[in-house]
Amino acid sequence: MIKSLFPQSMLNILWLIFLSLFLFACASKPPSSGDEQLAMIDNKAITEPGIEPGIILPKPKEKAYVHNAAIKRLINRAKKMTEQERYDSAIQELERGLAIAPNNPHIWQNLAMVRLFQGRYLQAEQLANKSNALSQGDSNLKSINRQIIISAREEAGTN
Repeated sequence: MIKSLFPQSMLNILWLIFLSLFLFACASKPPSSGDEQLAMIDNKAITEPGIEPGIILPKPKEKAYVHNAAIKRLINRAKKMTEQERYDSAIQELERGLAIAPNNPHIWQNLAMVRLFQGRYLQAEQLANKSNALSQGDSNLKSINRQIIISAREEAGTN
C-alpha cells in the first residue's frame, strides 16, 4: 500500500535515512544520564593510578537487552529481506530475534519499519512506541521511531 502512494525513489530515500540513522546510533556513544557517584570506600576516595582522589566516576550501567552478533545478523538479514519486499520473511526473522532478546529496541524498531512498508500503520506506530519504551534514552533510536510514527500517522490519515 505504501508502495503505491510513494514513488520508488522516495522509498529508497526513506530507507537510506533509516539505515544511516541506525548506523549512526550503533556507532555513537550512549548519552550520559547523570547517574554518577563518588568512588568511595570507607569514606576514603579510591586511589588508582591515573585517578585523582575525589574524582566522580560514572555508575556502571547494565544493558537491559541483548544486542550480540547473532541479533545483529538477524536484523541485517531482515533488512535485506525488506529491501527485497519479502516482508513476511523479514517478520519471521525479527520474531526469531525477539525469542532471543525480547527487550531489544532495535528489533522492535525494525518490526515497525516492516509493518510501515506493509501498510499496517497502526501496528507500525505501536511497535515504534514499544521500541521507544525499551530504548533507555537512546536519542538516535527514538528519532528514527518518531519518523516511523509520523509516517504511519500520515499514511493512515490520523495526523
